[in-house]
Amino acid sequence: MRLFSALIVDPKSAILGYRDERQIPMNADHRSICKFDTPADVNYKILRDALASTVANIVSKAPEQEVKEKRHRNRDLKKYLEAPDVLDDDYLNASEARIHG
Repeated sequence: MRLFSALIVDPKSAILGYRDERQIPMNADHRSICKFDTPADVNYKILRDALASTVANIVSKAPEQEVKEKRHRNRDLKKYLEAPDVLDDDYLNASEARIHG
């Protein structure tokens, strides 16, 4: 396969349909697509960089996901406890009801 360039699979069958999915052509056939001679192999670098990019993307979205999860947990807890959305009113009422001394 290295002597000439040809498609191994139809591009449509190479797509899984994931969000942000990218097709990256590699100079390999089905037998050699996951076998690399050295870390300097061009196909190894392509795969390594694609994996690194994917991991970086996931890590960058993790804090955003954590904030969403906390918001949902707080919302569910407020609903379960039947707590009002504005808690300042409860604090003010409790402060005013205090007896001095």
